[in-house]
Amino acid sequence: MVDYAASKHAALAFHEGLAAELATRYRARKVRTVVVNQGYTRTALFEGYRNDVPFLMPNLEPETVAEAIVRQVLSGKSGQIIRPAFANSLTVLASMPHWYQYGLRADGHKISKQLLDTILTPSRRNLFKKKPLPSVPCASKNLPRCWV
Repeated sequence: MVDYAASKHAALAFHEGLAAELATRYRARKVRTVVVNQGYTRTALFEGYRNDVPFLMPNLEPETVAEAIVRQVLSGKSGQIIRPAFANSLTVLASMPHWYQYGLRADGHKISKQLLDTILTPSRRNLFKKKPLPSVPCASKNLPRCWV
């Protein structure tokens, strides 16, 4: 799950950095940026997933996420879209002591495992298997093969 969470955080960091750079370095104050962080959305990716905590983190419909994006774009302002709305309160967890965050994450591990087991079906797992890199003769006399 850490790679998934890191990619979401990277998207947010890129959004914040780009927005700041556009405004300060390029003085492009009319350029707007929007980043979207949504929860479980009923798409083919989550087919077969059963949400055990629908009250806290409900499954989203694609139309709901699309409406939020269109609303943000039409507002003419940069912003971050977080859906479901409850997840906005989760950003405060980053300010909590690590020991507290670890305790909460341990509880969330069960949900994460169920989610990954659903998403990474045996046929999808094959997509992520490491493939050997092809090698070719190197121009260097010191190396018999080069990886490309």
